[in-house]
Amino acid sequence: MEIRLIDPSETDTLKTALDLVKSVFWDLVALDYDGDAIWEFDNYIAYDSIYGQMAESRLLMWGYFNKSERLIGVLAARPPSHICLFFVDKRAHGRGVGRQIFDVARKFLLDNTASTEITVHSSPYAAEVYRRLGFEATGPETVENGIRYTPMAFPLRPRPAQPKKPAAKPKSAAAAQPKKPAGAKSPARAYSQKKVPAAKNPEQEKQPIEVNDG
Repeated sequence: MEIRLIDPSETDTLKTALDLVKSVFWDLVALDYDGDAIWEFDNYIAYDSIYGQMAESRLLMWGYFNKSERLIGVLAARPPSHICLFFVDKRAHGRGVGRQIFDVARKFLLDNTASTEITVHSSPYAAEVYRRLGFEATGPETVENGIRYTPMAFPLRPRPAQPKKPAAKPKSAAAAQPKKPAGAKSPARAYSQKKVPAAKNPEQEKQPIEVNDG
């Protein structure tokens, strides 16, 4: 068994890898997509497209070769750390092939990039596979060019700590007291300066009572 980067000059190996991707996509993934999405994906994985990206170092591709040197798994990533292809021969599912390829790619990205996370746009079929690898959804399912995907991320290294804002200083009791407007009088003083009306003659208080009975 060997897991290694595939060089774009390995024409036959690269074509075999893309044939594997197409086969697994059609058997397991295409069921969740419409015709436009399938056309979009087929164009993306065309040999000339993938070869050009790899030749210009815009794409890295790892291959899993079994004891018979048969290619049974593929993982491709765009710099700095975005997985764009991840397919395992369906006959090899459940054997840990995908996890082993991912671990090799993860270690490479950890050693050769400054990224804090590995990202992926997961198809509906693969979302649970990514969750088992430790990925978490970072947003809702999205449709782009007809392709349904859920954005997900895997923590590659601890994120830099965010600087904490300085705590606000507590106000002193004196500062907390509202200031009196200039010239304001204290309630006791203001009350003492109120004029008290003179008492009226009890006889003057009496008023005749009027009764209106219609």
